[in-house]
Amino acid sequence: MDRKINQLSTAENQLEITLTSEEASPLIQAEVAKKITTIQIPGFRKGKAPKHVIKNMYGDSLEYDAADKVANKIFWDAVKELDLRPLNTPGLVDLNYKPGEALSFKVNYEIFPEVELVNYKGNEIEIPLYEVTDNLVDEELNNLLNSNSDFEEVDSLDNAENSIVDIDIYNTETSTEMGTPKAIEGDYPLISEAFKASLPNLKVGDLVKPADFYSEQKLIDSYEKTNYQFIIKGFRKKIVPELNDEFVQKISKEYKDVASLREGIAAYYTGYYEDMTNKIYNSRLEKTILDANELQVPASFVERVLDYFIKEETEKAKKENKPLPKVDDLKVAYKPYAEKEAKWQVVKENIIRIENLIVTDEYIDEMVKMEVERYNISEDILKDYFKGDAVKNNLLYGLLDKFLREQNPEKKINPDEYRAKYVEKHDHDHEHHHHDHDHDHEHHHHDHDHDHHDHENETK
Repeated sequence: MDRKINQLSTAENQLEITLTSEEASPLIQAEVAKKITTIQIPGFRKGKAPKHVIKNMYGDSLEYDAADKVANKIFWDAVKELDLRPLNTPGLVDLNYKPGEALSFKVNYEIFPEVELVNYKGNEIEIPLYEVTDNLVDEELNNLLNSNSDFEEVDSLDNAENSIVDIDIYNTETSTEMGTPKAIEGDYPLISEAFKASLPNLKVGDLVKPADFYSEQKLIDSYEKTNYQFIIKGFRKKIVPELNDEFVQKISKEYKDVASLREGIAAYYTGYYEDMTNKIYNSRLEKTILDANELQVPASFVERVLDYFIKEETEKAKKENKPLPKVDDLKVAYKPYAEKEAKWQVVKENIIRIENLIVTDEYIDEMVKMEVERYNISEDILKDYFKGDAVKNNLLYGLLDKFLREQNPEKKINPDEYRAKYVEKHDHDHEHHHHDHDHDHEHHHHDHDHDHHDHENETK
């Protein structure tokens, strides 16, 4: 068998394969024999008609059909053996065969364009340094205490701390309440210090002017030409539980005392910050390399990435029982993300090529050894698993990630400095779905109640 790869363009190759008659004949005859078993001819049992009868009816068409099937199988065997990794569903453009003679065919397929890259090594990637401090843990504990607090109605309040004032809007012209009650916490930042200081003197039924209630002038101005004031409907005092082992056991099945809860909160935020800064690192690394390299990506590949995004968003809407988005709207919204993702994919494939990153048998053996020790699974089973195309591709991208991190070290800087340099200047790296935004961090309460493109195996 002769195999030859022809480069049609920077983004398309052609695999040309020729089999001698001795190589092609047994493969084609085997396909013909399989087909004959499915043929039903009147007067004969299915698959039992004599060959000369079938020959008279079908002529050489069975062999030509078989040649197509053989060419398809031979091509995909070559794809795997030569690690061709076509981007699209390949197209059979030329097949030459006559019964009893050689078989030759050509298949065109798209590839990642080979480009020369710059500045994909030697960059210092700045990320924010978030530290798990005692203050952070204390803040989370206070959140837990507050979220598990009870409220007790009282006749009056001594101060604003741990208090709630129930109010309604009152129309002084008609002497009626609006029926829109609100619970205002004593530490609410939009209420004035004067109002907080007046709390001990207030009684149910008292009226408070917006100018005495709010701390911001624009809120006061919004009531200027109205007859509205605020009427006091009641007072409540927050009963904050004591932080002790009993409280911990009440809110959590996992932790038994305050010390273990503190450790759990610290561990959660350690993992949370690590995950977040990893995403920020990846996002900034991607931006750094893409900004340094102008790339032309095959439009068909961008369209396939875009189709994937659209399918993903549509499936998400179905699962959440939301109205299905319009495809045209999604195409407009996600086209920039698809272009960026396609470019990044081209960059990664070329780094793999340039740096000759390969998943060797020795590397697989190392992975197998690690997993055997961890999960106590048979080596043979694991070897077969790791040599599967999808898993092997994941291992290859794992090698790429490791290489990029080694060549582009992270530099941790003060979060305020990071925010000023990258966030406040709107230097965001927006990505679709699993593509992470290069954003500043925000707190999330910790829940302590813990109980490459796949191708069909056919050519067009």
